[in-house]
Amino acid sequence: MRKNLLWLTLLVALASLLAPLGSRENDRRAVCRVDLTTSRYEMSSGAPMDWVQEPSQGRAVLKLTLQQYRSARFTLTYGARPEGWTLNVADSSSCNGYGGDGATQSNDAEVQIVGRDLSVWGNDLMIGQPSHKLYDLRDFASDTVVVEVSDGKVTAGKTTWQHPALFALSGQPDKEGPVNYDLYAGFNQVVSGGRTGSGLTSVLVELLP
Repeated sequence: MRKNLLWLTLLVALASLLAPLGSRENDRRAVCRVDLTTSRYEMSSGAPMDWVQEPSQGRAVLKLTLQQYRSARFTLTYGARPEGWTLNVADSSSCNGYGGDGATQSNDAEVQIVGRDLSVWGNDLMIGQPSHKLYDLRDFASDTVVVEVSDGKVTAGKTTWQHPALFALSGQPDKEGPVNYDLYAGFNQVVSGGRTGSGLTSVLVELLP
């Protein structure tokens, strides 16, 4: 009986050590849930996220700081056929799609979804090349899709790309602006400027440790 009790105690102690391993990472996430149809959102307390443009009329722009996080994951839910610009994730506050920015940062990579097509655009390391475009993923946006951005890497669904001209999120020097760990995300619009879209109805934003 005593031996059985000892084994039970050991098993409970082991379970208490192992169970949080998966949940601890989730507990350290910073999360923002956005309903673009109602302009309502929920954000983790103390999350390093700030609205550049609060949700209104189906559009929003969010600033994320990844200094304590390894990646930003966007779970995008479409309630209607994507039209125009439904996602623009950028390394610079003045990005407006198709690569480059308003000379705010030399680290100005972008991911964009226009219609159903996703494309990935490199930063100023691409100057001198025929185009800043690095990758295309046709017919990507429908129902619910996931895009994840981290230092030098982009994942869209099951496709991952890595390139030195992609997002600079680990304190790399910048020739045009201050060193930072910031990302900007435009929903149903670009980060800066008047390009807009429709069809994206909700977004789950997660900063992952």
